[in-house]
Amino acid sequence: MRKSVILGLMLLVISQLWSQSATNEAEIKKQIDQAIANGEDPRVALQRASLWSAEIPLTKPWLKGKLNVNTKFSRISVNGTDQDFVSVYVYDLRAVEKYAPLNLEPNRWVDTKPLIEFTENNNEVTITEKSDKLTGLLISINVPYRFGLKLEANEESIFVFDLEGEIEASSVKGDIKFIRLKGAVVASSEEGYIAGNYLEVSPRYPNMLSSVNGDVQLVIPESASVNIIISIEEGPIESDYRMKTHRNTDKNGQSDIKMVQLGLREASIGITSLYGEVRIIDPSRNN
Repeated sequence: MRKSVILGLMLLVISQLWSQSATNEAEIKKQIDQAIANGEDPRVALQRASLWSAEIPLTKPWLKGKLNVNTKFSRISVNGTDQDFVSVYVYDLRAVEKYAPLNLEPNRWVDTKPLIEFTENNNEVTITEKSDKLTGLLISINVPYRFGLKLEANEESIFVFDLEGEIEASSVKGDIKFIRLKGAVVASSEEGYIAGNYLEVSPRYPNMLSSVNGDVQLVIPESASVNIIISIEEGPIESDYRMKTHRNTDKNGQSDIKMVQLGLREASIGITSLYGEVRIIDPSRNN
């Protein structure tokens, strides 16, 4: 409690604790292997191997907050935690991708200090790139569980883990993945796919997953109280749950939409895709 009060009094102050650390693959692998041998969470060792790191105190850490991130070429990963501040780690993707659970193709690397700007104003944290020459970076951010997010990426992907807030995420060419979410998501991608795993769906806010050319995969338990409305142009639809067909009429004429109804349908999720595949998965059948 005392710590929270002290942080709350640090109005608009950002403590940037930059530190140069091990960046080559051999050293990172050594640190992670040692962490596993010691029974330590390997993600902690990965944090120690970051290029740079920063801690951002919150004005009112006992209240909800919001994180805004905008990148052109950097990958974004946001993790919900029980901490009462925001922490940021910047990695060289070329060096850590073999040991981080992201399983995507490595990017080019420009050996330059990332020009990243951090601001905090009344529990709203904004992180932006200040150079269009940055590439091959992973920006990993830890936030309190109940934080809201607004994430925008251009060339790269977005990952979100263990959040209980409202999420807005968009990427032009990258994928969007959210895991173990209790809340609401509005996600869109032009070229990438969207993969979502809900534990609970918030009925208070809209949920919409939309991709033009990519697939959309939704993992949701049968216990969820939700109405899933699927609109697709050319791709196939697969569902572990029973689907209904509904004829929709609007100014463009008539079209068929698919509906998956679970429980009392207190919340709703809209899914749209022009050319991709849509799949609705029951996690109990895929364990």
